[in-house]
Amino acid sequence: MNFWQQLHFNPIQNPVRFAIDLAIGTALFVGLMILFHRLTPRGKKYLIIACTFIAGLFTVAEFLLPTYQSVPAGVVAISVSNQTKSPQVLVVKGPGVQQNSGIIQPKKSGTVMLQNAVPASYTLYVQGKETQSGMKYTLIVTRSSGNEPAAEQPTPVTVTITAQGVRLSSLPKIQNFLTPFTQPVNDFLLYILVWTIGLGLISLTIVHGRRLLRRASGWHNSLAFFLAMLAMLVVGFASLEGQTGMAAMKNTYDALFYGLLVNLDAAVFALLAFYIASAAYRAFRVRTIEAALLMLAALIVMLGFVSFGVKLTNWIAPESPLAFFRIERLSSFVMNWLNMPGYRAVVIGVSVGALAMAMRIWLSLERGAFFSQES
Repeated sequence: MNFWQQLHFNPIQNPVRFAIDLAIGTALFVGLMILFHRLTPRGKKYLIIACTFIAGLFTVAEFLLPTYQSVPAGVVAISVSNQTKSPQVLVVKGPGVQQNSGIIQPKKSGTVMLQNAVPASYTLYVQGKETQSGMKYTLIVTRSSGNEPAAEQPTPVTVTITAQGVRLSSLPKIQNFLTPFTQPVNDFLLYILVWTIGLGLISLTIVHGRRLLRRASGWHNSLAFFLAMLAMLVVGFASLEGQTGMAAMKNTYDALFYGLLVNLDAAVFALLAFYIASAAYRAFRVRTIEAALLMLAALIVMLGFVSFGVKLTNWIAPESPLAFFRIERLSSFVMNWLNMPGYRAVVIGVSVGALAMAMRIWLSLERGAFFSQES
């Protein structure tokens, strides 16, 4: 990763530098927001199309472009293992090579050190009686970043020589020139997600605030929303490490989150059981052949997962020719042989549909609410 990436995407340890960068970033953000709000609806539309296309193009290009195997710049230790029955000559060509060539005896190992490996291509030539003439492997060395091994720590690269050719036992990092930018792009998308959560919080505050001030219908629910939000914010920040009374606030946070919120979620999901039972009753009414098959399959699967159902066919010996008709085996057959192909077909169909929708969004063919209002 080069200096520009380190400057913009690595954590800042200096508090003064952090405050200056935060102020500059905030000013740039506010300026960009003012500029974007001054755009015409058509200009906003083209801006959305351009940003969406560039983001999609980066992902597609990083996936489709050819990759190469690379190690960070610094000290690279190439460990060579000769598994053939004859001596092998290893020649390494490239800048900073300490040992240009060496003979690796049969069933022996040797090491070639790249003491000051620089960003370049290093070619490993192997020649012997049992290997093809001029066989080679290209090793790419890239610039080192803070997340990769330090220069004084050798990066191991293991090369195994067989009668069929040169084989890597431990693969270096596989990437192309866009791969180092993947993590910063993912972090940027995470920041956008956090920003959208903030916008949602602001929207909820405006909606519930208006209802509370007007004493409209359901205003007590809005009051509960503000009380819960403020309580979780205060207790959550007060329970951070280093704050006074952290232990008491941590217990209060656990009581509000695990004792109240989690139980409320469980109660809501428990109410769904009655709707599921009602829907199952309507679906399993045997009026057609398809409904009868559905009812039979559901009955076999449910009986196969409870001890009562297993005992119904427990009299069939597991080694007998009729062992297939034991309820647990019938249940496994229905799940793995009848249900799984249909499930995979549905997953494939959903994946193809998601890909088509992604392509429509990427090419701005999907008209959302903003484009509908603009037109």
